[in-house]
This record gives sequence, structure tokens and C-alpha cells, in this order.
Amino acid sequence: MCNVIDLTDMQKSQEVFLQFLESKPNMINIKNKFGVSRAQTLSILSEVIGVLSETKIHKWWDLGQVNQEKLLEKLVESFSHISNIATQFNVNLIVEKDIEPIESLESQFLKITGNIIQLPFIKKYFAKKKIELIFYQYIQLVYGLGFSIEDIEKAYYKKLEKSYAKFNSQEDILMDELRHVLGELYEEFGHTAVTQRLSEILDEYIVIQQRESLECYKQLQE
Repeated sequence: MCNVIDLTDMQKSQEVFLQFLESKPNMINIKNKFGVSRAQTLSILSEVIGVLSETKIHKWWDLGQVNQEKLLEKLVESFSHISNIATQFNVNLIVEKDIEPIESLESQFLKITGNIIQLPFIKKYFAKKKIELIFYQYIQLVYGLGFSIEDIEKAYYKKLEKSYAKFNSQEDILMDELRHVLGELYEEFGHTAVTQRLSEILDEYIVIQQRESLECYKQLQE
């Protein structure tokens, strides 16, 4: 009997975070309703290549120690991007079969990157099957690098909390800049109907952002 690997809770958390990001000004997530977009493909590919880079298995000239913390972080970032497209195509991140050991790290990276590269060139139905295969190969890679599912879960939620804090901090900076601009308008034009309305709009925007941040925080704690 095989052990079931179910990362759908992480997948749901990632979905909430993606919606949080997409709600931000100038955040444009390019999607293709008929399949996986080139941008999405490159985002996953770049993160998996980041994992490869941290392993140093191809860097015969680099005799330094592998930074296990950084390697785990790159694995988590890879999961996030795999999760994003899996959710878009209604693929649940569950593996219900035995995880076979990898032949070698080199061959595993070639397999998973080869499948990722194919994503934008296949239709939606086949893309879903390919995403399932990529996720399975990702789990194989996690084990092949000596990590456990518990390691991935713990590191994911730690990074997710930092990501929320990072983007909320950027929001705070933007709010300060808007307040400063509004203050300059008051100094130059005084209390007019226009400056009053701008102040009200800013207050409404702040309330909305605070409400969104609170909801995201609640999701993170559940």
C-alpha cells in the first residue's frame, strides 16, 4: 500500500497568495485559457534551474558546500509556481502511488525540465497530464535531494509569511508616498472639494488593503 502525498492545503494557501498578488497595481499574471503560457512555463523552469544551481552537481569548478537552506528555499519556490498552474487547470497536487527512487540527480533534472519545456506547446487536456507528471517528478526530486515532505511544508509556510510581509511593506511605502503627495496638494490648493475627495479615496483604499491583509493573515493561520 502506497503513502498518499497530499499538498492540496499548501496549494490552497498558494492560490490565496496568488490572488493577493494579482490584486496589486501593475501585477499582471499572463495566462492562456487554452494551455500554459510561455511566461508561466519560464517561471517554473527558472525556479527548477535555480534548484539545480544550488545543488552544484554540474559545477565541477565549485568546491564549496551546498547551502541546504537556500536549496530548500528554491524547492519551495518551484512548488509555488507548479501550484499556480496546477490550480489554473484544476489539478490537485496529490500523489497516490509509490514514489520511485531517481536514477540520478542529473537525469531527474533533465526529465523534469524537459517536461516543463513542453508545456506551452500542448493542448489543455494534455497539459493537465503533464502537470501531474511534473509534480510527481518534483516529489521525486525532493526525496532525491534528501528532504522530506514535512521539510517542504514547514519551509513553504515560513516563506509565505515572509512574502506577505514583504508585499505589505511595499504597500506601506506606497501609502506613505500617497499621503505625502496629498499633503503637498493641501499646501498648494488648500481644502477644496477635489483634495477632500482625494483624501476620502485614499482612506477607502487603505481600509480595503488592510482588510485584504487581514484576510490573507487569517488564511495563513488556518
